[in-house]
Amino acid sequence: MRRFVSVVLGASLCVFVATTAQAQIALGIRGGYNSSTATVKVDDVKQEGLTSRSGFHGGVDLAFMASPMVGVEIGGLYSQKGFGEEATDAKLKLDYIDIPLVVAINVPTNSQITPRLFLGGVGSIEMSCKVSAAGVSADCTDEDFARKSFYFSAIGGAGIAIAAGPGTFLIQADYQLGLTNISDEEGVSAKGNAIQASVGYRFPVGG
Repeated sequence: MRRFVSVVLGASLCVFVATTAQAQIALGIRGGYNSSTATVKVDDVKQEGLTSRSGFHGGVDLAFMASPMVGVEIGGLYSQKGFGEEATDAKLKLDYIDIPLVVAINVPTNSQITPRLFLGGVGSIEMSCKVSAAGVSADCTDEDFARKSFYFSAIGGAGIAIAAGPGTFLIQADYQLGLTNISDEEGVSAKGNAIQASVGYRFPVGG
């Protein structure tokens, strides 16, 4: 999986470098719903009874379209993630700045509605971390929760673009699969996953 994502990101960067100078550029804003969880192993034993955290994400992105069908998109979004433990009702609340880089494919149609697919990777930079249980919340640092401030995920999704005014209205959903370990504790592996649904609007900029 990591090799496959590396190839996709490499292709994204090649398309980005090759087409930026002559591409059609569009700026977008979007936001929506997150449902996140994690795959956790302690000494290679998978932990059961983990619950999801619901939250939101929102931010901006730039699309560089080499043609009406193919382009590269990069974004910056604030995203609420984390997971919980069913037995204790404790929840780990992790907020990140997500930086997705994807190759996007638009499927041509004879209408104002264009299906689209995208695939790539996401780098996530931690902005805050809190642990909550029994109505009490504490900072992760106070709880000596050792974790990394950056992790990497694969992302894939689909949606539709609807021509509206000078730009396009976007509806899309994606899945993020954690590839790197969030935990910095010996013998513990925690890889975050997330499902996102969002709406937004993208409009052309420049010439």
